[in-house]
Amino acid sequence: MSEGQTKADFYMAMEDDFVLDLRGLQCPLPVLKTRNAMRKLGDGERLWVRTDDPLAVLDVPNFCNEYGQGLLEQKAGEEGSHWFHVERRGELR
Repeated sequence: MSEGQTKADFYMAMEDDFVLDLRGLQCPLPVLKTRNAMRKLGDGERLWVRTDDPLAVLDVPNFCNEYGQGLLEQKAGEEGSHWFHVERRGELR
């Protein structure tokens, strides 16, 4: 969490999905925090993850593939950030 950022800013509802803002965190924290957030979701619920860690473009898709979770969309954001739209699919160990 960056300086001045509150927990409400960190994890907030966006339409029917959730948003996890992980800008400022470096590998492996974006994937670890994504996994922890997804454990709180029900099957089929979705999460938008925003990060500026350059390794996340490899790590998040790899996490989804390895743990059987859905990567619905991946796109570049402003200021070097990346967005990942992930879906909880079944059990997440």
